[in-house]
Amino acid sequence: MPGANCTIFGCSSSRNNKGVSIFKVPKATDEFSEKWRKELIHIITKDRIIDKNLRRQIDNDKLYICEKHFDAEKVLKCSVKPCLIPC
Repeated sequence: MPGANCTIFGCSSSRNNKGVSIFKVPKATDEFSEKWRKELIHIITKDRIIDKNLRRQIDNDKLYICEKHFDAEKVLKCSVKPCLIPC
């Protein structure tokens, strides 16, 4: 995951940015995570063309979104590592 970039169109956040957490879009392991994953992929793709590179990222579960795209109350700042609170 080092060097992972936020996949939201126009966002330049990456793992290299200090103080900005990046979250991996969850795999569809159950009904809830599948629904959440679809919602996040919709957010990612609404302003982008799904080209070969983006399709590969979706298929290989390599999608990331930084904390800038969530309301502050959805990001739980833990002492170890920030966590994203599911919608």
